Amino acid sequence: MISRLISTLIVTCFVCVIIKADQVTLKNGDRVTGKVVKYDGKTLVLQSDLLGPVSIGMDNVDSISTDKPLYVHLSDGRTVVGLVSARADKVDIKASSGDVSVERSAVALLRSEEEQKSYESTLNPGWFDQ
Repeated sequence: MISRLISTLIVTCFVCVIIKADQVTLKNGDRVTGKVVKYDGKTLVLQSDLLGPVSIGMDNVDSISTDKPLYVHLSDGRTVVGLVSARADKVDIKASSGDVSVERSAVALLRSEEEQKSYESTLNPGWFDQ
């Protein structure tokens, strides 16, 4: 009885670890999990534990779901930070200031927190960074 309970607990923890990842579903039905690193307007870069960095043309992407906030730069100049869920032509961003829904074409850039910090450091480099 106890061994069965321990086995169930281990399997549940393993499944929870698998679920905690960004997921990209391609139009052909394939799914890639990992961490969304950035999107530059054409290509989405996903860091996969097994495959390493994977570059995917956005025209091949059916949906995106993230489990960590991304910096979403919109074409109107706004930057929204939150969890991203995209499907078809709609992008939903669950931000702490409230939910934002936009058309996919309104998303100019996506950046992970690390990518955003790296970008910001290029805007105001330190004395030794030059």
